Amino acid sequence: AMTLAGIGVFVAVILGFRFAMPIHSLAGVAERFGDGDLDARATVGRQDEIGLLARTFNEMAGELQTRMVELHEFHKFFDVSLDLLCIAGTDGYFKRTNPAFEKALGWDQEKLLSRPFLDLVHPDDVKATENEIAKLAQGVPTISFVNRFRCADGTWKYLRWNSYPEPETGLLYAIAREIEEPRDA
Repeated sequence: AMTLAGIGVFVAVILGFRFAMPIHSLAGVAERFGDGDLDARATVGRQDEIGLLARTFNEMAGELQTRMVELHEFHKFFDVSLDLLCIAGTDGYFKRTNPAFEKALGWDQEKLLSRPFLDLVHPDDVKATENEIAKLAQGVPTISFVNRFRCADGTWKYLRWNSYPEPETGLLYAIAREIEEPRDA
């Protein structure tokens, strides 16, 4: 009876190691990945649930790595553009602006994000800008809308806007270019 119990304990220990080691290995890979090693992948070559878990982890890690590269490319594109790029909300606030905004208008990003953007719109252009925002909130894109924005030095610049709305989130994706005073202004 003692021998049978000993064999049972031995088998239990072996089976425990058989399942615990791959799980421990997978946990280590997940920890490395979580610490920023986006190349970390599980090497468990099993065909059971643990192998499925390892393959699923590797697929998710690959997808996340691809998304991180895409996000980096987006940030680079956004930051180096000479055009004024922004993400704004139908709530009247900029959510993000690119460095071209600061260069063109003289306001740092903190100032741009902390106040309603209508505060920077010329008083004579506020009503038309509000009407344009209302159309955007209903899903109508903006093509070549012109208004004046106040610069940090108190001067005004004409901006020509193209905007694409995302009504379900209340976000507006916009590109503006500084233009000379329009002939009909």
